[in-house]
Amino acid sequence: MVNGPRAGWVDWFVRLQTTPGSADAIAEALARRPDTRWVNLASGGTEIICTVQASTPEQRDALFLRGLPGSRRVVQISAHSILHNFTPMAWDGRASARRCPPGRSPS
Repeated sequence: MVNGPRAGWVDWFVRLQTTPGSADAIAEALARRPDTRWVNLASGGTEIICTVQASTPEQRDALFLRGLPGSRRVVQISAHSILHNFTPMAWDGRASARRCPPGRSPS
């Protein structure tokens, strides 16, 4: 997957509420899209949480204004632009810490 923010793309955190029984099919369709980074089901199978990348305003509008609302199975959409991702990579030094034997101090 392209590192979108470096290419000038915008990452979006999207929350979809769906009609009962339709979240699986919608989540699978979102997962097949090349602009979807990850998808997760929540709230008893009626809510989908995902992250998508939009390389242009037109691509964003096509998904948020025409694509998802066009489905009768999607009853509510909430989309938020991601300003910064905090990843576990920031904790790299902690993962490489050594365990000291009892009674000894770290060197």
